Amino acid sequence: MNAEDFIDRGDEYFNAKKYNNALNYYTQAINTLSDATDLDELLQTNDSFLRCFKNRSKCSLELKEYLECIDDADTVLSVYADDKEALYTRSQARKELKQYEKALEDANQLVNLSFNLKEYISDLNNLISKKAKELDSRKIEIKTIIGSKTSLNAKSLNRLIEFFKETEYEDDCKNELISSDGLKVLSGLIKNKPSQDIKLSVMRLFTELCKNSAQRTTTFYNQVQGEFIADLIADSNKETSNEAYEIIKAMIFALTDLENKRKNCKKTQKKSFWFCC
Repeated sequence: MNAEDFIDRGDEYFNAKKYNNALNYYTQAINTLSDATDLDELLQTNDSFLRCFKNRSKCSLELKEYLECIDDADTVLSVYADDKEALYTRSQARKELKQYEKALEDANQLVNLSFNLKEYISDLNNLISKKAKELDSRKIEIKTIIGSKTSLNAKSLNRLIEFFKETEYEDDCKNELISSDGLKVLSGLIKNKPSQDIKLSVMRLFTELCKNSAQRTTTFYNQVQGEFIADLIADSNKETSNEAYEIIKAMIFALTDLENKRKNCKKTQKKSFWFCC
C-alpha cells in the first residue's frame, strides 16, 4: 500500500467513526510521506497530507488523547495559523485538559474568523471563573498550613501533595508554597526531628515540588542546600533514604528535562506503531 491508499483507508474508518483504526492509517500515511519530503512543504502542497494531520487530531480528541490531539493541531497551525478545523479541535482538547484560558484564546481567534461560538465562549468564561475561585481557595489553604505550626501534620502535608498533583493547579500551588516561605518552614520541620510519617510527607512534597520544573528545582536546591539532602540520603532509616533518592531523581529529571524526553519518545513510538485491520 502507498500513502494515498493509507489515507483512503483512514478516511473510510474516520467516516465510519472507527477512530482508532483511522488514526493508525493516517499515521502510516504520515510516516510514509514525511520520510521522503520536508514536512512543512508537504503540508503546504499536499491537501491529503494536511487532512491526515487534521483528521488524526480529531481522532485523538474522540479517543481522549488530548495531548496528541494538540500536537497534530499545532502542526497544522504552524503552517496555516487560521485553520478553523485545527483551532476548534485544539480548543476542545485544551478545554478537556482544563486549560480554559488557552481554549478561550483559540475560540476568540475563531470568532475573529467569523465563527459563531457564543455559547461555547460563555461556557469557557464560566469555567475560567470557577477555576480562579478554586485556585484562590487552594492558595489560602497553602498559606494557612505553612503559616501555622499546629497545622503542619501528615494530613495537611498530604493535602498539599494532592494540590501539587492537580494538573490545572500544579504550577500555581507549587509557586505559592515557595513564595509563602514554605521551603524554609518545611526543611526546618525536618531538622526538628518530627515523627517519621511527617518527615516522609515533607519529603514526598519536596519530590512533587521539583517535578517538571528546572526553575523550582534550582530554587529548592538553593534554599535547602545539598548538605540537607545528603543527610537525608545517609539517614539510617531505609524509608527516609529511599525517599531522598526520589527527591534526587525528580531534581535530575527536571534539570535535564528527562521526563519530557521520555514522554516524547513514547509518543514517537506510539505514532510509529501501526497494524492492518
